[in-house]
Amino acid sequence: RDNDLRYEISEIDTSSDAIAVSQLTYNIEPDNYYFAIEMQDWYSENVGTFRDELYAEEYGYETLQMSDIQLSWNITFVDELERITRDNLDIEPNPRRFFYKDQPIFIYYEIYNLLMNDLQGTTGYTVEYSLQYLEDDLPWITNFVRNLVLNDDRELGVTTKFTNRGTEDEEALFLRVDHNLTKTGPYRLTLTVTDNSAAKSVQKSVLLRLFENR
Repeated sequence: RDNDLRYEISEIDTSSDAIAVSQLTYNIEPDNYYFAIEMQDWYSENVGTFRDELYAEEYGYETLQMSDIQLSWNITFVDELERITRDNLDIEPNPRRFFYKDQPIFIYYEIYNLLMNDLQGTTGYTVEYSLQYLEDDLPWITNFVRNLVLNDDRELGVTTKFTNRGTEDEEALFLRVDHNLTKTGPYRLTLTVTDNSAAKSVQKSVLLRLFENR
């Protein structure tokens, strides 16, 4: 028990920001997995269990690929003078994947195997993203952006698509999306990355939920 995780006691409020967040790291082979996590309160002996399925994608060097999308409460630089890497970012994970309507949505993802331009020695790629409301038969929402900030530095204004250049065949990126969504409920956020030099695209999605403001 000396190595068990210990947290401060908080009120039973699943919508509260007073939550304990931790992570466990496992090295696994590409495959489909079923996993479960169980936590017990020593004092009340209450037990909470989470179960889900996981697909671990195989990553190589031959074609354009991207990581899963990580939703976060906030993302900041550890050292603002250094380049963007996973180790140089302080990412506050949002494992519940819900946001209040007045909260920005932070997204972290990585792009792999971008084609380098032989003449300029750079890459060129386009990122497009969208949110789809998952209740009722509503159309795709494309006018949800109030302000978009790329890597907490470059403000892109009202847009759902942007083009960027890099000097490496891999890119670590994060976005802060200040939106104007007013309808609560479940959404699917989809990111599409297009390598403009190779004329190839890759797409990933993640589910999230919006709640009324506190």
